[in-house]
Order: sequence, then C-alpha cells, then structure tokens
Amino acid sequence: MMERNTFIIAKEGWKLLAGLAIAWVLFALLDADFLQFVTLVAFAGTLYLYRNPERAQPYLHASSIVAMMDGTVSAIESVEGYDALEGPCYKITIASGLTDIGVLRVPFDGTVASYSMRTGSRLQLSAPQARQLNSMATLHFSDAENHTLVVTHTVGFSIDTVHVRTVAQQQLLQGSRYGFMVGGEHVIYLPGKSRVSIKVGEKVRAGETLIGYFS
Repeated sequence: MMERNTFIIAKEGWKLLAGLAIAWVLFALLDADFLQFVTLVAFAGTLYLYRNPERAQPYLHASSIVAMMDGTVSAIESVEGYDALEGPCYKITIASGLTDIGVLRVPFDGTVASYSMRTGSRLQLSAPQARQLNSMATLHFSDAENHTLVVTHTVGFSIDTVHVRTVAQQQLLQGSRYGFMVGGEHVIYLPGKSRVSIKVGEKVRAGETLIGYFS
C-alpha cells in the first residue's frame, strides 16, 4: 500500500542521513575536525537532495495529465507504439538533475495497472548502453475511461536508485506521491490522440505543470 510520506525529508533518504549523523559523532569523538566538516557538508547536501515539499494541486479538467517529476523537457517525438500503447503515440523525455526535487507524483486520478523494476547500474546517461544497464522503473497508469499512460524512470549517475511506493490496482489521486528518484531520465508515452501542452526546453514541476489532455 502506498504511504503518504509527507515528512519534510523523503523517507528514502533517512538511512543515509542516519549514517552520516553517526559518522559525524564518531569523527567528533576522534577529534577529526576535517572529516567532521566533510560529513556535515554531506549531511546538508543529502537534506537538500531528499527534500519533500508539498505542492498546490491546480484545478484541472478530469482528462488532464500533470507532470510526474520535476525537470526539463528535452524532447517530444512521435513514435509507433510502446509497450501497452498501440498505434502512434507521443514520447516526451524529461531530464532531472540534482537540483530538481526527486518526488514522483501521480499524473491523473486512476490506478497503476502494472509496474516493473529493473535493478542495474548507475552510469552516466551519456555512457554507451547506460539506458540498457541502469536501474529503471516502468509504470502503466490507467483511469476509469480506459485512458493509458506509460512512464519509464531511468536512474543516471546518482547516489540512489529509483523507488516506487505503490501496488498494482491501487486507486490513486492526481498529484499524490508514488515514488522518488534523484536525477536521471523520465520518458512519458501518451496515446497519439492526446493533446500535449508543453514544449521542448520547458521546466516542469511534479503535480503542478499540465503536460496535456486525453482526448
């Protein structure tokens, strides 16, 4: 079952923060001032990476689709089907960096029809075969009108992997949290009849930016 996970720091970062706090105490006991400083900087950086703010959900039409992640739109293409989507569809690629919030949010009211996880490496996405070897999550969202959307989250060079905290067939509300990923590439596949409302180069915010409508 999906957890609300509304604490100011995403729970995916708690273990790392606890480890850094313990390390700081040990270095303090050893009077290792430089290592204390390095650990404190790492702790502050980790707090920043795993921040988990609330977002104001916009009032949108029932067929609206909001961004699932923070990042910048790097490409919008037309492709001939993908996975559960048959026929022409839109392929929207969004790149997320370390300054982007890593919380993943539900695109519309509905369910995760299914999802799969691939455990792999965390290579730079510019490296050959990175998209074939890196950790990745693939989710199929659907609603009561049988609208379907497929999204893939591929980890880049990062301190963490992709986390998905939901189960198949669970009812979800638009804008609610379903996972977390620090940096990487997200690809959204929409049916070809959808209307896309974003453009290449645009910054998007999870749960707030309208990316399109189902037709």
